[in-house]
Amino acid sequence: RLYALEHYRGFAVPASGEGGVWERYQAWLSRATSLPYVAPTLPERERYLRHVAKYAEGKARSKVGNAVRRGAAAHDYDDTLDDDAAH
Repeated sequence: RLYALEHYRGFAVPASGEGGVWERYQAWLSRATSLPYVAPTLPERERYLRHVAKYAEGKARSKVGNAVRRGAAAHDYDDTLDDDAAH
């Protein structure tokens, strides 16, 4: 799901460099995501990007989304005390 970081934040894991470390990483990632017990569990790219868009754009209306906007951890965030219960 690193593609979500690239799509929404412009961050991409390098394809090469640093003495071959990124080439090895890219090869490992390709092998790992192609495994027959991994590949079927991966979300379809465009569907996943639509799913996370509200979080990437800071518009999510959930306990996690509210906490992220406030710079808090979700387990430390209280919708009622933090005045987000109506949202």
